[in-house]
Amino acid sequence: NIRLSPTLGGGSLLDAGSYAVSFVILCTRRPPKRVQATSDRHANGVDLTTVATLDFGDGLLAQVASSFATGGHRHAIIAGEDGVIETNFLNHPPIGGPAVLQIRAGKNVSVPFEPAEIPAGNGFLLEAESFARLLRHGEAEWTGATPQDSIDIALTIDAIQASAASGRWEEIAA
Repeated sequence: NIRLSPTLGGGSLLDAGSYAVSFVILCTRRPPKRVQATSDRHANGVDLTTVATLDFGDGLLAQVASSFATGGHRHAIIAGEDGVIETNFLNHPPIGGPAVLQIRAGKNVSVPFEPAEIPAGNGFLLEAESFARLLRHGEAEWTGATPQDSIDIALTIDAIQASAASGRWEEIAA
């Protein structure tokens, strides 16, 4: 399994965890100020599971987790003052159906979630199509991460790895 190869950049954070970090940065439109993480490692040193807290310095916190040691799962929850959004399909909707966001407005937990259907599509294919439009028609057609987002994602992942190794909060390199 190449995902467990230390020489090929293996580990859950660099694979599945990159999507979670990307999701947080794309939602917040900025990188965190610091992170704290812990990892469970395979005998060869790559992380099987990593869990991290991202601190944005102004009260906004996010948590991300990735694992090769559990059953496959994808789940995201965005909780704020005005409600909650939940999804199980971050970049690929279920086979045979659209992705569905569950949305609950307000703070009252007894208010039921309401579904919001998202058009079906393979996340990797949609990204490739957006890239093709970028090449043909220019930057206005790109719907993915900006170059700065990509740098922020990479720096955050680096800081998560450093924190998992040190056991301390790690600042995001600027």
